[in-house]
Amino acid sequence: MAIWGRLSDFSLHAVLSSVGKYRSGVIHVDLGEGSQYHLHVSEGVLTALLINADGIGDPELAKAVVARLCLSAGGTFRYLRMDATPLRRDFHLGLNELGNISSRQEAPSQKPLLSVFHHRGMKRLLPHADICFRLNRNDYAMDNYVLQRFLDRSVQQLIVGVSASALAELLNDDVEKIRFYFYRLIEMAVIIQVNCAETKACSE
Repeated sequence: MAIWGRLSDFSLHAVLSSVGKYRSGVIHVDLGEGSQYHLHVSEGVLTALLINADGIGDPELAKAVVARLCLSAGGTFRYLRMDATPLRRDFHLGLNELGNISSRQEAPSQKPLLSVFHHRGMKRLLPHADICFRLNRNDYAMDNYVLQRFLDRSVQQLIVGVSASALAELLNDDVEKIRFYFYRLIEMAVIIQVNCAETKACSE
């Protein structure tokens, strides 16, 4: 069994919490910086960490690397179970020891934001990809880290007005996911629909 996704949708801490506690295998992380990270986990324990083919034997250094990975906003992850990838056992770090390093990302008060792919039944409710939206108020603050991070990344475009398709191209992101984010922001009156011709005039 393989599980994969984007760290922009699911933080590494969320992956470790949901996969590592109950299964044994290797989580491959690619931040797009030229290095590949391989986290060997076994039922709640981090047993090894490799950067490319080089193992890290120092547990404290391993904690520091995992902390940086947990706070990364970009990149991808892929989990392969133990029978597909043999585990290394260089040390024994409980995943609960690593839990505190990403409290900013996974605070208990934050509500999970499900991937848009879990909402295929409501796809007809999502705004059209070419409809433009503009920021309606600047005092936005929400208790969902993923949605807050998306808004922070796109606020400059939303000030003048932008469509989901245009924003997806600018951010190199998935247009379906952005349509779902727009849907959530419309519900909270953070953004409102505007005339696309007006947004073009404002940007010129």
